[in-house]
Amino acid sequence: MGRSKSYLEKLVGGREGEGGENNLSISIFSREVDYTVQRGLDRKTIMHLSDSSWVTGACSIIVSDPTSVGKSFMAQALGAQVCALGHRTLYFNCSKLFQTLKDRRNDGSFRRFMNRIAKTPLLILDAFGLAALDVHDRLSLLEIVEDRHGRTATIIASQLPVAR
Repeated sequence: MGRSKSYLEKLVGGREGEGGENNLSISIFSREVDYTVQRGLDRKTIMHLSDSSWVTGACSIIVSDPTSVGKSFMAQALGAQVCALGHRTLYFNCSKLFQTLKDRRNDGSFRRFMNRIAKTPLLILDAFGLAALDVHDRLSLLEIVEDRHGRTATIIASQLPVAR
C-alpha cells in the first residue's frame, strides 16, 4: 500500500499528457507533489484517493479549476493509479466522446458502446463543459450518468465552477 501512494505522488508531480479512448498516456516525472496554497491540493485527500477504495465504492470526483492548473493531469494520474491497482479505466475528452457517440449511433454500435461505458469501473470525462451539447449529447450524457450512478466511479474534469 505504501508503494501505491508513492506511485501516485510521482504521477501527480508530472506534466499533463495526451489521452484518448482506452489510452492514458502520461509523462511521469519523479518530482514531488506541489501542495502549495496556490494549487489547493490537500495531501490527506490525495493519499486517500491513492488506494482506489473510492472506485470500488462507486464514488464520483469533480476536478474544477481554471485553465492550465493541472485538472487533466490530476484526472489522468488518478486513472493511471487505478489501472495500476487492477481496475479498468476509460478516458475521454468530452468533445471527442460526444462525436464518437454520434458515429456509433450511425454505425449501429451505440448500444454496445454505452454498455461498455456503463460497466467500466472508472470513467474519466475530461474538458467537460467547454462545448455546447446538442439534444443527442445531453440525452447520452444523462444515460451515462444514470447507468453509472451508485454502480461505478467517475471523474469529471472541468473549467466550470462546481456551483454552476
